[in-house]
Amino acid sequence: MSTESIRPTLSAASPRVIVTRMLYNLKALHLRQSNWRAAERVLVRLLALRPSSFVDRRDLAAVSLMLERPGRTLQLLSGSLPGVSEDERDSAAQMVSAARRMLAAWN
Repeated sequence: MSTESIRPTLSAASPRVIVTRMLYNLKALHLRQSNWRAAERVLVRLLALRPSSFVDRRDLAAVSLMLERPGRTLQLLSGSLPGVSEDERDSAAQMVSAARRMLAAWN
């Protein structure tokens, strides 16, 4: 490919794109280190930037379970299941069940 053919495809990334990429890198780091509180803070910010992202919503729900916050897990996953794949739906349903069990154990 010539430089002239590549040049139109190159453009500066917007601040939003840069911040989103940085947050995804932080998310991966914190999850790999099982640093749930730090991962939670990053995921909250990612959802503010991408509120329709089921993956980030699911990941925040999972982190919330790890932090023993089942109410948040239920809030995050309720109503978001119809539009996702069957595999994602099964995973989310398992988290919802775990959150309900955790709540029941506390009552």
